[in-house]
Amino acid sequence: MFRWLLIFLILWCAPLNGASALEPSSVGPAYPEEAGILWRDGKSAFGSSNFDLAIQKLTRLVDRYPGYDGYLEAHYLLGKSLAETHKHQKALEPLKYYIEASIKAKKEHEIRMARICLARSLIELKKFSEAYLVTKEIEKNSEDAEMLLIRTQALLGLNHDERAERTLHSATTLLRGQKAATEILHLRGEASWLELKLKVRNCERPLDTSIKATLPAAEGLLLDNLAKRGTCLLETMTIFYRSFDIAKLKWIQSMERDLEGAFTRYAKTCWQHMKQQELRPAFKKECVAKYGSALDLTMSWKKELSKSKISASLKDLISHLEKVKTEVDSVKQ
Repeated sequence: MFRWLLIFLILWCAPLNGASALEPSSVGPAYPEEAGILWRDGKSAFGSSNFDLAIQKLTRLVDRYPGYDGYLEAHYLLGKSLAETHKHQKALEPLKYYIEASIKAKKEHEIRMARICLARSLIELKKFSEAYLVTKEIEKNSEDAEMLLIRTQALLGLNHDERAERTLHSATTLLRGQKAATEILHLRGEASWLELKLKVRNCERPLDTSIKATLPAAEGLLLDNLAKRGTCLLETMTIFYRSFDIAKLKWIQSMERDLEGAFTRYAKTCWQHMKQQELRPAFKKECVAKYGSALDLTMSWKKELSKSKISASLKDLISHLEKVKTEVDSVKQ
């Protein structure tokens, strides 16, 4: 009797008409027709850069249909969509799954693309050591400019500026020999932005941290350090200018924000020194002069680029420099 009851239960629970070889998710029933629709709509949304819709469709697919043919690729598209919408923490799991499964299938090109996306998400999450290790995995198969640019960012995050500079040099050398396709122009813009970041960090590195002399001997050393820092920032602006013809607007805007931050920090250093009455006239004169030179540069570029898309970023930088110069100049002697 027990045997016949067991057989009945097995037949009752089996899918009718060979309905599905797909494994249902832990929540709700799964339907083979839905899997195909989710995959089609998810890929279409991804292809048209509708990443929010792609996330919705592909998340449902990977949660409910692990037996579907597009299950593995769906993880990459899902991870990429999450990264594109700045959900970097959520992007890690599907990207790592895709990489691990693709290694077994020996899909070298696909693995590289996923690792690039994973490394960029790790950079955004400030997980610089992990991002660096991912670039080492990419390097085992090929050394390319994009990987080197990501490694440069990781090294900057780890405060290894000299290694970052060498890595960036290798990346720019590779880019120099490639035709100016859209992707290459994007990477050249990123390289210019990283060059500017490294230069700013070099400008802000203390030139002489051993100043212990009393006034007036210390005044000359402090003023010299401030002047060198200001000159260095003016040199950094030339990197910004050189990037106008090779960088996409995204990178121009990033460089403009970095320059604004650098000149704001320079102003704070000026104000710090001007707190001392005896130092105020000399330091005020030096700082106002450097801001004047920066404004002269940007105003000359403004005339040249008046009809360019870059002009808006240039206008923002000019407004910022004018504001800070006025604040420094308004300090009473």
